Amino acid sequence: MPVILLGALGGMVSGGIIGLFTGAVLLTVGYQIFMAWVDHAEVDTGVETVPTGAVDSTLSVDE
Repeated sequence: MPVILLGALGGMVSGGIIGLFTGAVLLTVGYQIFMAWVDHAEVDTGVETVPTGAVDSTLSVDE
C-alpha cells in the first residue's frame, strides 16, 4: 500500500530508524480512521426535524 511506503519513508527521513516504523504505523492508522469517517453512513432515526424558520399556518391565536 502506498500509504505505508510514504509513512515509512517520511518517518525514516524525520526520525531515523525508529521513525521508519512509527511513521508507517501512524500514517496507516490515520488513513484508516479517515476512511472510516468518510464511509460512515448517516443513521436514520425516523424523527423528522422542522426548520427553525417554519411557520405552521393551521395555528390560530384566540384572544
